[in-house]
Amino acid sequence: MKKEESILIVDDNKSLSESMSFVLGHKGYAVTTAIDGIKALNLIKKRPFDVIFMDIKMPLTDGIKTFTTLKKIRPDAAVIMMTAYASLETAVEAINAGALSYIIKPLNMDEVLAIVKEVFEKKHLLEEKQRAEEALRESEERLKSFMDSATDNFSLWDSNLNLVEINKNALKLFPAGTRKKNIIGKHILDLDPNLKKTGRYNKYMEVIKTGKPFFIEDYITDAAKGKIYLALKAFNVGDGMGMITSDITKQKRAEKQIKASLEEKEILLQEVHHRVKNNMQIISSL
Repeated sequence: MKKEESILIVDDNKSLSESMSFVLGHKGYAVTTAIDGIKALNLIKKRPFDVIFMDIKMPLTDGIKTFTTLKKIRPDAAVIMMTAYASLETAVEAINAGALSYIIKPLNMDEVLAIVKEVFEKKHLLEEKQRAEEALRESEERLKSFMDSATDNFSLWDSNLNLVEINKNALKLFPAGTRKKNIIGKHILDLDPNLKKTGRYNKYMEVIKTGKPFFIEDYITDAAKGKIYLALKAFNVGDGMGMITSDITKQKRAEKQIKASLEEKEILLQEVHHRVKNNMQIISSL
């Protein structure tokens, strides 16, 4: 459901307020009027108004004083001061203090409508921007949550290979005590200068330029755990690169054990074959 677009008119000139209410109400706006600043402030405390037209010269409390108090209560309200030529300087002061604009009496209703239309267009654009930013923030939070809950090592890099994001597991590949905030934004060669020498840096740049993924298996040496074998996949993400690194140490050790077992069996079979051959030769000679 579309949110009601509300306007408050503050002016002791009842005829002017009624004329503005009629024109603005005919355009679908919800219009409320107040004849002085005190009544206006009481209304503003009870409910927010999107747009407020306020006369500068009013009884009890003038528009400038009312405006000053109003901005403390509703700092985001769009306030348009209404003034005669004689108080134009005061209107400019109000603008400098934070009022959105001012219009000069006698009012041109086309100008009033144009101002209101512009205010709501800007308001809607701002709301859309805020919704988009909130959606982006939620999306980033979901991505971060997913990355941190994953058992694999995830990292994201921009088009220049500066680190954008990294999950908790990937952080463990760095020296003990490395903090995420200290490496985010750093270039990949600052984090691992050897990538240039091994040629892997050029492979990563090729991923970004061509979109073609890159696979490799390698290992790092940990002081406590020894060799840690890793399977790495680098792939295109937007105009940057994503990297997934999986720990395949157990798999590699299992492969080595299988290979060693097969080699042992091969040696055993060769020995059996040799013995059988020798026995056959002995039997033949009898």
